[in-house]
Amino acid sequence: AVIFLFINISSTAPNLHLAASTARDRARRRDAPTRRMSPARSRRPASAFEVANARKGRLDSPLAVLPFFVSYLLPVVFLLSTRASAGDFPGTRALSNSWTCAWFVFAVLPILEVVVPDDLANPTDEESRRAAKDWRYKMPLVLWIIPQCVAIVAGARAFCDVDASFHRRLGLVLSAGVCTGGVGITVAHELLHKTTKLELFLAKVLLTSVCYAHFCVEHRFGHHKRVGTPDDPASAKRYTSFYAFFVKSVVGTYRGAWRIWLGEDENAVHLGQVAKKTFGETFMTDAHVLPALWAVGLFFANKRDIKAVCFFLLQALVAVTLLELVNYVEHYGLTRVSLEDHITSDDRVSTAYEPVTPAHSWNAPQRVTNWFVFRLQRHSDHHARAATPYQALRTYAEAPTLPTGYTGTMLVALAPWWFEKCLGPVLDARQNFLDEDEKNNGDESSKRNKRKRVADADALARRRARQGVLFATALVTAAAWAPVAYLQ
Repeated sequence: AVIFLFINISSTAPNLHLAASTARDRARRRDAPTRRMSPARSRRPASAFEVANARKGRLDSPLAVLPFFVSYLLPVVFLLSTRASAGDFPGTRALSNSWTCAWFVFAVLPILEVVVPDDLANPTDEESRRAAKDWRYKMPLVLWIIPQCVAIVAGARAFCDVDASFHRRLGLVLSAGVCTGGVGITVAHELLHKTTKLELFLAKVLLTSVCYAHFCVEHRFGHHKRVGTPDDPASAKRYTSFYAFFVKSVVGTYRGAWRIWLGEDENAVHLGQVAKKTFGETFMTDAHVLPALWAVGLFFANKRDIKAVCFFLLQALVAVTLLELVNYVEHYGLTRVSLEDHITSDDRVSTAYEPVTPAHSWNAPQRVTNWFVFRLQRHSDHHARAATPYQALRTYAEAPTLPTGYTGTMLVALAPWWFEKCLGPVLDARQNFLDEDEKNNGDESSKRNKRKRVADADALARRRARQGVLFATALVTAAAWAPVAYLQ
């Protein structure tokens, strides 16, 4: 699977020798005529979305940062499972199942998303400004590099154990991928939006450990500019299955990173210069060399055992799969309205779109999962205010809301037909809300009826999603523990 993935990426790699646009071409683009498309529907700007439940004291408390350290439990559990199986600590036999970490994330956490009350409170504006400069909230991010590197090294060692069964090795790969992808890529995502050299360096190191460092360039300078448009490979169109989206997004992300870096299109000349200034002139080279150094180091550290390299590549594949699952559910079926077309110098059509608002990303208010993913589930606000640190992100009552948290929705997304049955009615109800709002021109009675239909669609989505989550968590539990019980 890994070889097939890299073949697909290599076959679509851009021409590295393509020259940047000339000054004359750029001048022609500036002077290119524009033609107005059909009038865009009226949509509210980001500032018009109501910020409710603002409460004082949420971020200033001395203990407010502690919940964001809960993600460190995952590598601790993973390390205990690798050591317990080797007999180093007899008291940890109960944790010897290598699936424990993955089982917790995909069987226990989805249930906690349902039973634990949601986090709908927002910080005040003054508190957000103070929290953005509070060094305490940076500590969970900058320290994560330590448990991630230790988890990869320990996982490779346990994977090379000659007595390890297939079930145990599969659990090691999945649990390591949960640590490096479920949390590690989330931390890197938060760091790559920063401006200090240390934070950007840590983002690069974390992503090279999962062979996906080019994500820094494409996400910050590509995805955030093109989200919700056909040009964005990380925005899933409606009725697209995750499996088709995965190939499209992985290949498109790699191509998009190179297009930005080389200045291949009309906007990428400027973006490429900014990307090189932000991440360094040698960043794209490092993105390919450093993963190879990881693989070589693990190979020699484990007595030249090729299984260590296999573990490294497989955990990277799991991590990237989790990232793309998150991308899939974050923007599924949400699009931005096109405003006008520009005719470029080479007779191509470049379309302008409405500004990004909280309506173009799915929110999820589940409290426990937000602790593990540093409030990434407040994704609507992240795209509306990309520079805002995770602790100051807001939730919007009227933004699209997933029927359950990320872990539960990711499980449901693996069954495309059921995923569409969950989110399809919500998308239809929200679209009808927008269409009828234009026709009735703000009639209050009509708005109440439309809000009720949206609320009914949300309730239906929650019921269906919870049914899917219960079924999926039962399968995960059986896969994690049934072979262990059988062997005992």
